[in-house]
Amino acid sequence: MLFPFLVIASITAVVPNQPLAAEVRNMAAQMLLSQTESEGAAISRKVQGIYAKRGLLVTSEVGDEAAYDFVFMLMGQPRAFKPRFCGRWKSPESITISLQMR
Repeated sequence: MLFPFLVIASITAVVPNQPLAAEVRNMAAQMLLSQTESEGAAISRKVQGIYAKRGLLVTSEVGDEAAYDFVFMLMGQPRAFKPRFCGRWKSPESITISLQMR
């Protein structure tokens, strides 16, 4: 009979940095709905600023959805920014190692 409790516990998992998670989720929604170049550029600057300050956001910090949204937004950055984000990952193993080291 513990099953319903486990489901509820997993749904309501604590996210240590809730404000950052909410900001990332909001930026992802804005990015998908942005209709002008200036809106898209403003969101790109915010994403790049978060990456410069905090690096890659991990699920233990902001939760699954926000972490995945952040990677999605990073992949949508201009070509000039992508080497900073993807340049140090040469193989799938290096991605796993870099995420575990965080």
